[in-house]
Amino acid sequence: MQEMILKTLVLQNFKGIENLTIDFKNDTQILGTNGSGKTTIFDAYSWLLWDKDSNSRKDFDIKPFTENGETKHGLESTVTGHFELDGQPLKLSKTYKEIWSKKRGNVDAVFSGNTTDYFINDVPVKKSEYNQRIETFISEKEFNLLCNPLYFSEILDKKERRAVLLSLIKDVDNSEIFSINKDLKELELNNYTIEEIKAMAKASAKKTNEELNSLPIRIDELEKSKNDFDFKDLEEQKAETEKAIADIDKAIAKSSESTNVIVEKNNIIQNKLDEMQKIKLKIDEINEDRQLQATREYNQKYSDFLANKDKLKQTITLKEMLINKLKETIKETTSNILDLKYKLQDFRNDWTTENQKQFDGSLICPTCKREFDEDKKDEILSDFNKHKAETLTKIQNEANELKEKIENTEEHLQKIKSDAKTNTEELEALQNVYNDFGEFTEEKPVIEKEDYPIEYYTLQKEIEIIKQDLQAISSNDNSAILAQKQHLQNSLNEIISKLALKDNNKFIDEKIKNYLDQEKELAKIFEEQQRKIFLADEYTRIYTSLVQDKINDLFKTVNFRLFETQVNGEIKETCEVTVNGVPYPSVNNAGKINAGLDVINSLSEHFEKRVPIFVDNAESITDILEVKSQIVKLYVAKNLNLQIL
Repeated sequence: MQEMILKTLVLQNFKGIENLTIDFKNDTQILGTNGSGKTTIFDAYSWLLWDKDSNSRKDFDIKPFTENGETKHGLESTVTGHFELDGQPLKLSKTYKEIWSKKRGNVDAVFSGNTTDYFINDVPVKKSEYNQRIETFISEKEFNLLCNPLYFSEILDKKERRAVLLSLIKDVDNSEIFSINKDLKELELNNYTIEEIKAMAKASAKKTNEELNSLPIRIDELEKSKNDFDFKDLEEQKAETEKAIADIDKAIAKSSESTNVIVEKNNIIQNKLDEMQKIKLKIDEINEDRQLQATREYNQKYSDFLANKDKLKQTITLKEMLINKLKETIKETTSNILDLKYKLQDFRNDWTTENQKQFDGSLICPTCKREFDEDKKDEILSDFNKHKAETLTKIQNEANELKEKIENTEEHLQKIKSDAKTNTEELEALQNVYNDFGEFTEEKPVIEKEDYPIEYYTLQKEIEIIKQDLQAISSNDNSAILAQKQHLQNSLNEIISKLALKDNNKFIDEKIKNYLDQEKELAKIFEEQQRKIFLADEYTRIYTSLVQDKINDLFKTVNFRLFETQVNGEIKETCEVTVNGVPYPSVNNAGKINAGLDVINSLSEHFEKRVPIFVDNAESITDILEVKSQIVKLYVAKNLNLQIL
């Protein structure tokens, strides 16, 4: 375990402290009223190490001020610290001083900036060497985490806070997760990450669900294409008609010598009718398939139209949100520029007022009541003019800095306005595209049916010719009965045509059955993918729970919620702090400090380092958490000047 111990801290002209030496113990108490310099000591200590104050701010005032709030010039601000690093002494010193130079043609020196000198064990060194010496022991981030109880929970952002916590433990092993839920072994974690498994399952489930949703449409189209004839009744009519025709044929055969010819020709007619029926069924099946394909394509077009329109609407919504944000930024930036310009005018007024000042003091000695000699008068007037020139220079420098800031802000404002204009034009273009979408107007397709081949009509003509021959054979004696037979034959042909549709219904039923079987298979696949999604979520839930438990076991009073479940079931990364079950923002100051000390104890063990801990507002704590590191407590005490105990 590496350890840093602060032995002594010396402040000279640092902020409000002119000269102060503090000897530190393992438990040091610094008491004083507000503004007495307690926080200044912490700031000096932080500045000595990292060029920042106790709140990790780099831009803060180091120089002392007069009672009027003006900077005291010509002074050097120095902080010196005596440390013990792993038992070895180390002296660090840093001096912040002004640079004054005379420009050609000027009698008086002009302030041109500040510089910092660095010392290690009283030896002057470069800034890089100084920083490297400190960082060989500890990094700035580690130091802040181990020094300030409030740094981890209040200054560090959630992302960094979470990263620090996760670094404290080993990652959860799959065997730990499987021991809680053996079903999770089904996941292919050797080949894919849990995120990839879930993404693939979602994609597959979406595709399967789309196919499932399309099947009822297909089945409905097939059901509508079926014929609702009473085929049992038609079979009975067919049998009755055939019997009546057969009876007529028998009657004709008895009265005619051409019976055999009639029978033969009737057989030929029947064979040709069978061939025609086969052709008809084939063509009808082709037309049915074409209609189903056209319907599927129509449904896909409609689905794509709705998806594209919705996607465009989402893009428009996001673009509108961006434009509103830019408008708000423009408003705020414009207001800031106006405030800066008001401030610049104040500088101008101050410069004019200062420039118009004339010497109004006395040139008479207050003791002898006689005028000063000329040298003394010149000295007094010179001091007056020097102070006036310094004041004017300061106002001018500050005004120039403000002008530059205004110019930079106005340039930034123009860029934001340009972005807002560009996005507004893009939004108008998107809205025009959206308006052009309109509604889906394409009508459901009706295919042009394929006609029967010439072979079909050839057979039809051949049948008519044979029928004419038959009519000629028996026309002399059997005209009436033949007419009856023709009527019956026409009825029979119609019945046979309708019965042929029975086979078409069987074909459609077979297709419907295939679709229903496909529906069952797809439903099974969908359930499998849903189970994968559930198992992936369960894996994530167990993983997050184990990670949180491992981390929280490292602390006494503090707990961390590293994951939160969204309304949609998704798990989002976070880093929320609770102290004894109470959300950190609602905890009192004492609880926050003890929570910070609890964190420091655990982090010190992890980093294997200890540094002095500074506890501000220690008066709010009745029972402070025990720590192994050196501790400095800053107490607010009414009507008490700065006191070290």
